[in-house]
Amino acid sequence: MKKESLPEFLRTEGAFSNVRYVGNRKSAKEVGDQCWCFFDVLVPCIAGKKIWTNQRKMAERITESNCVTVVDEAFTVLCIENYWNKWVNGGVTMWTQSRSGNIGYMGWDKEAYARFVVLCKHIKEERLSEVSMDIEVQFREQAIKVYKGCNVLRKKRGGEDIPTFDELDD
Repeated sequence: MKKESLPEFLRTEGAFSNVRYVGNRKSAKEVGDQCWCFFDVLVPCIAGKKIWTNQRKMAERITESNCVTVVDEAFTVLCIENYWNKWVNGGVTMWTQSRSGNIGYMGWDKEAYARFVVLCKHIKEERLSEVSMDIEVQFREQAIKVYKGCNVLRKKRGGEDIPTFDELDD
């Protein structure tokens, strides 16, 4: 995604830290643009483009689809927060070490793990709000307008969900 293609309000640090919150934003258009950019462009990089497909975006709301988990959404925000200064200002990352040469990855600082848990809990709570559900409906309607020429998934794929370990469960 090119910086020039983003509206000015999306070029600011923290623009994607809380996409489900409407609060102090200037307009419904800004909310829609922010959510569209986040869930259509950024989230597929984390959730997987083969999972969060254009057909899925049109077929179901984000939460209903089970294609974009709370963890996917939180990790997308965490990555944006971590790399923002590097991407925009050519500076350093917030929680990961930038090394040159053939050195193995050093991992995330402990503060990143704490931030990730906070993001997960917040997103899990926000997904239950009526405002968040409305945002997801608007996103789906926009996806239908943009991708209407694509074939929509008419049935969910067969089989049962595979149980996974979730360390955030109470």
